[in-house]
Amino acid sequence: KGCSYSVHSKCATRGDVWDGKELEGTPEDAYIYDDDKEETKSFIEISDGIIQHFSHKNHHMRIDEETNRAFDETKRCQACALPICDDILYSCVQCDFVLHQECAYLPRKKQHAMHSHPLTLKVDNHKDRFSRCTTCSRISNGFQYTCCEGGCFVNLDVCCASVSEPHRYQ
Repeated sequence: KGCSYSVHSKCATRGDVWDGKELEGTPEDAYIYDDDKEETKSFIEISDGIIQHFSHKNHHMRIDEETNRAFDETKRCQACALPICDDILYSCVQCDFVLHQECAYLPRKKQHAMHSHPLTLKVDNHKDRFSRCTTCSRISNGFQYTCCEGGCFVNLDVCCASVSEPHRYQ
């Protein structure tokens, strides 16, 4: 069948999408991150259903598969800052630190279509510090994917970083 992927030439050559480096002939594994590799994993599995997440190193987190829990507006995921609803989550066994299961599995490093450099998942556990997403301008105190190369000032909140392809055409 062949590949049917296509992209508009002006979109493909935008500075925030392509850094101008030609990758023809470069093996894909040289610039694509594997979410299962140790350097990109966000947690260590301690035992069945119990993890040690890099963002919460002092305590272990236990999976909670209960989906009929009462809605609590004050209980929010530390990564995406969205409320906890009928979601499978990981909760700390000693404090109120909570992550959606999907957020707990976010890779620590990723290559994203919205930026030419690799992005690193950053955590600021101070609830009174907020940052703005470069893509959507949303202000959040959740986790951010940031660029650590080339003097970039790129911050993507985990919601925007979860979008796999650019979705805005200009």
